[in-house]
Amino acid sequence: MKIKLPQSIGITSIRLSLGLVYIWFGFLKLCGKCDLHELIYQTLPWMPKLIVMPTLGLGEVIIGLMLLYPFNMPLTLILFFGHMVGTFLPVILLPEMTSHGTLLLPTPTGQYIFKNLVFLACGVLLAEQYFRNINKRKPIKQQALAQPSDSTLL
Repeated sequence: MKIKLPQSIGITSIRLSLGLVYIWFGFLKLCGKCDLHELIYQTLPWMPKLIVMPTLGLGEVIIGLMLLYPFNMPLTLILFFGHMVGTFLPVILLPEMTSHGTLLLPTPTGQYIFKNLVFLACGVLLAEQYFRNINKRKPIKQQALAQPSDSTLL
């Protein structure tokens, strides 16, 4: 017996799981239960300590909700990829906290950060699917204008 699943089930499960993790980790920051506060303070020394964790936590909860309820995917993807860039800042700014002299020997903190490569790959899949769907929705005339015909190559 062959089981046929909808094509979008994989993308939907990625979007929902990322959203749940973002909300979960955001709430940990909002509740003061995030063990990475010192790393975050050192990565963002220009931000007052009093607002760093609540701001990041709220931002993560918002990104998570936007992933769960994708009413504005372009904005969601911009915020998501912006956050992803921020998660890798300690690797550049604080290499002594993220590796043992080389990126091939990450500390536990570095391992926590490098797992975001999986999140990044999931975000790329979401963006690819979004833009693929946008291209499918273009009117036929616009698609024809966007693709050169064989006669224009002569």
